[in-house]
Amino acid sequence: MDLKWLEDFISLSQTRNFSRTAEERNITQSALSRRIQSLENWAGTRLIDRKSHPITLTPSGDCILKHAEEIVRRTHLAKAEVHARTRLKGEPIAFAMQYTIARSIFPKWLQAIEPLLEPFNVRIKADNLTSCLRDLIEGRVDFMFCYDSPHYKTIDIPKNLSFIRVSDSKSIPVCIPTDDGKPKYSLPGSVDRPLPFLSFGPEAPLGWQFEVLLAARGLTPYLETKYEASISECLREKVLEGEGVAWLPYPVVEDDIRLGRMVLAGDDTWVIEAEVLMYRTRGVGSAKVESLWQVASKLPKL
Repeated sequence: MDLKWLEDFISLSQTRNFSRTAEERNITQSALSRRIQSLENWAGTRLIDRKSHPITLTPSGDCILKHAEEIVRRTHLAKAEVHARTRLKGEPIAFAMQYTIARSIFPKWLQAIEPLLEPFNVRIKADNLTSCLRDLIEGRVDFMFCYDSPHYKTIDIPKNLSFIRVSDSKSIPVCIPTDDGKPKYSLPGSVDRPLPFLSFGPEAPLGWQFEVLLAARGLTPYLETKYEASISECLREKVLEGEGVAWLPYPVVEDDIRLGRMVLAGDDTWVIEAEVLMYRTRGVGSAKVESLWQVASKLPKL
């Protein structure tokens, strides 16, 4: 089985349209159809209901999709780690970070810092914040990247940790559009008709206290939690399915908004500002780790 088949299938599950997926994947529609057919032949069953408009997944397609997304994510992470390990000799510098940062911000930061240092290997562990912090404290990684809000403290920071401000960030409320392009769910909602809310779990800092922050601005959203997950990609899928409104990091939904799959569920007053910080254990690490830290501390924010 070709990994491209799964990537095509994931894209098609999001667009529900062969021509739009072919455009996104930069292939012809006939080539896309052949790849999807090849995936169905491999699975031994139909995965797409082509008679519906827009197209839908069959129950078998829904089953394959759940595994396909994880396979593709893990394959790309494994490839990146293998390349980092084999590109150069020597012990890699290890980074722990949340999935969204690994996908969007960290590659840009790495591209900025690599020309300023001697060549070095990189090892990335993408996980939730609690696991990342534990790995840093226990010495399994050299650095940790995480989200933080300037308005409140999202984690209890041990005194032996130092940090650098890497990038500004923001989370925006999104939902699917109606046929006329307006948001299906429009903030703030009401007491009588609260909006279905797709929420980060308690272990995800992006979901912590956002209602408190909005209330501090005189904003009160009326929400009813319908679904909870700790990973932004899971919430993104639920948004695309029309299940509700979610506050998601802008890099996660930038393409969806550009392609019209999502729209803002509220104006800029509902945007939650945040930062990406880089942590290390003070006074611990090799000469390469120390050198990277010194250079990173002088880099401008992304």
